Order: sequence, then C-alpha cells, then structure tokens
Amino acid sequence: MKNTELKNITALDEIAAIISGNDSPKAMMNRLDDYHGSDISEVIRTELRLIASFDDGEIGSRMTTNCMIIGEDMSVKQAMNALVSQARKNDNISTLFVVDESNVFSGAIDRKDLITADSSTALESICLGC
Repeated sequence: MKNTELKNITALDEIAAIISGNDSPKAMMNRLDDYHGSDISEVIRTELRLIASFDDGEIGSRMTTNCMIIGEDMSVKQAMNALVSQARKNDNISTLFVVDESNVFSGAIDRKDLITADSSTALESICLGC
C-alpha cells in the first residue's frame, strides 16, 4: 500500500470517528475544519452546517440527516430489501420515510410494521400519511 493511500485511509477513519462521536454539530464542524478541511465531502459539510446553524437549545440542533428512505411504489418485499441494504449505512432504522416519484415526502412506516407485514400487504396500508 502506498503512503498516500495509507494517509487517506487514516484521514477517513479520523473523519468517521469525529462524525460518529457525541460532539455537538458545531463542535464536529470545528474539529473537521481544524483537521480535515479539504478531505470532507461537500455533501457532509453542507448537512453539518445546516444542523450546526441551530443553537444548542433548539430542536434543530438534535436533527440528523441519517434516515432510511423508500419509494411509495415499492412492494413490502422491495421495502424489506431496502431496509436491509440501508441498515448497513444507517443507525436510525426505527422509521422508514416514504417518498413519491419526485422524492417528496409522502409518509412514514414503522420498522416493526414493515417487518411483520405479509409480502402480499400493500405498502400504503402500513404507511402513515400515504
């Protein structure tokens, strides 16, 4: 392994540790900027800036961009596959958010309701708001 590859892996591990820590979003942004200014994807930086824009006492400071999204046109089986696939990347899997074909929020499904649904069940019948 080349020295630059090892350096990149180390930087990514450090970035992951900062993001998955218990710091406030503002503290995370400061630590990331101090150590890894150019190593951070603009998507992550934008999401953290949004969350960090709220004062610590505001509910927005508790937000996360970590969520599971499924399409409203999916079958229960497809939604279960999406749950399994996205669970590898997300730690917030108690609720699945449902979006329409334009990626606009249309409702939510409780994880337990999806897991216990029969494969012939219409997804909209277990979706709140759909």
